[in-house]
Amino acid sequence: MKVVIISYCGASEAYVARKIIEQYPSTVIIQPVRSQKAPEVHISSLTGATRLLRNWLGKMGERRHRDRLINRLYPGGTQPSIPNIVPFPESDMNSRPGVELIDSLQPDVLMSCGAPMLSAELIGIPKLAAINIHYGIPPHYRGNNTLFWPMLKRDFKNLGACIHHLTKGVDTGNLLAVIRPALQPKDGLLSVEFKITHLLPGVLLEFLALIEQSHAVPGIPQTGAGRNYKKKERTIWKRIEYHSKRTFGLLRIPNRPAEVIKYFGDIRQSQGELGHEDPGSTQEKIVI
Repeated sequence: MKVVIISYCGASEAYVARKIIEQYPSTVIIQPVRSQKAPEVHISSLTGATRLLRNWLGKMGERRHRDRLINRLYPGGTQPSIPNIVPFPESDMNSRPGVELIDSLQPDVLMSCGAPMLSAELIGIPKLAAINIHYGIPPHYRGNNTLFWPMLKRDFKNLGACIHHLTKGVDTGNLLAVIRPALQPKDGLLSVEFKITHLLPGVLLEFLALIEQSHAVPGIPQTGAGRNYKKKERTIWKRIEYHSKRTFGLLRIPNRPAEVIKYFGDIRQSQGELGHEDPGSTQEKIVI
């Protein structure tokens, strides 16, 4: 089976992609590359200087988070190179060059994992399915920073990740699996992402093996209004609020085991727990 993954290849996404390649060696990774042209910032004004400082602090924070995550994911703290990776201009991803590239690869499954939104034309190319790996549980947490927000709000039931079918909307497709990591009071964003990243490949490989045989895994529709979080909403003040609550023990993270709910497979029917009740769907719940 031919799998094509579109991903910026952050530390977590690269780890998941490597696990897929181990099982499906013909997998190709398309890495969207952003333009190197820096936006103009006028530091002569207070607003410009504040924006410059905010951007710098954000990049430093992201780099530190990535380096610490790599140290946890890989022995020795060195991230191996990813085979079968094809850098591609992000600006061309949804235009004719991007469509022609994906079409030429003839994917059975197109997988988005930390990537830009894809057009309906791209989503329609794969023979079997177009899916997304989302570090967040929709409909409650769609969009960006969707581990940060449930942590800040102490909404631990909806702290996790999912696999869902790709649609034109932001994280709105039918759910295929929901992954909730084990939690302990000492956990923070780094350890939660690390735990999710270790759980995801096994669920993904089981889904890929199933769809290779059955060619039809509809999942279950999302219900409820939900919320799409924008990247700009995670302001420096929200970050300070999060770290302050962590420092003073105000988040009160509970102990819980890991839980994986799979909405696919030939298994006993049961009732959903995410507000996605569908008596015609199949569900398997595993508590680890």
